[in-house]
Amino acid sequence: MTDITKTKTFSLTKNIFILLLPFITYSTTYLIPDLNNTQSEEYKEMHQSKLTLPIWVLFMIWCLIYIGMGASMVKVINQKKYFILTLYIIQIITNYVRAISVYKLHNPNIAFIMSIIFLIAVIINNIVFFKRSKKSGIAFFVYTTWAIYIFYLQLSMKFKLY
Repeated sequence: MTDITKTKTFSLTKNIFILLLPFITYSTTYLIPDLNNTQSEEYKEMHQSKLTLPIWVLFMIWCLIYIGMGASMVKVINQKKYFILTLYIIQIITNYVRAISVYKLHNPNIAFIMSIIFLIAVIINNIVFFKRSKKSGIAFFVYTTWAIYIFYLQLSMKFKLY
């Protein structure tokens, strides 16, 4: 294999990994014992905002959004940009911890704090993506809108605005 072929193969592998990273992270919620069942049952029993979607819609939207996030990331990470990757990972991890705080730990305070950090990280990420690639920024804006919705739901649960 020539150096060019090795570089292209590595680049393709890296892009596929980055594309799938958010979806893989989301899918790991199914590996934590009973987290998925807990989420579904407790989600139904929670006091919810009038804007809360059914659980099956949320799962579908999360899958689509995570694939879109991965596609946005592939577009902006062509060079070694550790800042972008770090921001990207921070927002994925904070969202993950937020979900565990709500459904597993039953701690609305931690969930609310994590949702604030999550929203800030997503907004910063969106700005950085938009500066690097307008198409990625626009695609990532769907996720930013979704993060605002998630923050609204956390706000509703924390301050009982239902």
